[in-house]
Amino acid sequence: MAFFLVFDRADFGMKTIVRSVAPTIMGMWWYVTAYATFLALLPFLSKGLRALGEHMHYALAITVLAIWGLTSFIPGTSGVNDSVFGFIYLFILISAYKWYMKPFTLKQTWLMTGIGLGFFLLYTCASVMLSLFGIDKGIFIAGSFKLPVIMVGFGIFYCSTRFPSAVGSSTA
Repeated sequence: MAFFLVFDRADFGMKTIVRSVAPTIMGMWWYVTAYATFLALLPFLSKGLRALGEHMHYALAITVLAIWGLTSFIPGTSGVNDSVFGFIYLFILISAYKWYMKPFTLKQTWLMTGIGLGFFLLYTCASVMLSLFGIDKGIFIAGSFKLPVIMVGFGIFYCSTRFPSAVGSSTA
């Protein structure tokens, strides 16, 4: 609210005051609201996924990858938007990896990151070509919770935590 008072008085009003008092409940910032909701659900999600067991957890991970991961390559499909479901989606995938899979090697991690970047490059080129013909779909695969974003993000995060020397970090 202080920010609006100093920098954006034109948009300052009663609605901003009310939303600033309880920003999470009022959904003022999608990320904070979605993440706080996810944290409230996390103990139940974790226990439920553990109860599913390895086989069913993998089946669930493959299902959400098919629904939200693969469809992220198709323009106009409804995927995980900026909501709590995005965090649930990531938790399903990451917990299946952390709980049941052998850690990725450095080569596998860079390969996954490279494939994600390759999709960005491919879709950027396709978007440029389509725009030359008056078709503007944008680079829709660069949005939140899209599979290439997850691949690159996970790869960079994993490399920097598991293989710090692979990304130029020094251990002190």
